[in-house]
Amino acid sequence: MLVVRWYDCQLNTYRRHSNYQAPVTESLKKGIKVLDVGCGTGVWSFELATEFPNSIFIGTDITNVFLATAAKSPPNLKFLEADTLAGLPFEDNTFDYVFQRLQVGSFSMNAWPGVLRELLRVAKPGSYIELCEY
Repeated sequence: MLVVRWYDCQLNTYRRHSNYQAPVTESLKKGIKVLDVGCGTGVWSFELATEFPNSIFIGTDITNVFLATAAKSPPNLKFLEADTLAGLPFEDNTFDYVFQRLQVGSFSMNAWPGVLRELLRVAKPGSYIELCEY
């Protein structure tokens, strides 16, 4: 439960800055496919899926800490338990927008090249990949 509270505290900090920085608002309104890697409780995906019902959101995390959010999520939001280092369970070039927040400490320095390769693999050419730490 302490982890969930920490995620919620971090989300409140993030809300002061905006839910995202990539220039994707118009695309989200029209409908795109979004991946939230390391989604934690899934609140970011939940908020955006609610705000942009034409887009599809998928949140992944190595643990199932997102279960409470998943139980009440809108129909355009799904959660999967997945390990980025083991390979995300998606085809190449699947997502229009890949988002990852507060993950710098989740991977060793040596693991990061593989993490970035995996994010690039699932992102469509010309898509946005956003990594942030606030």
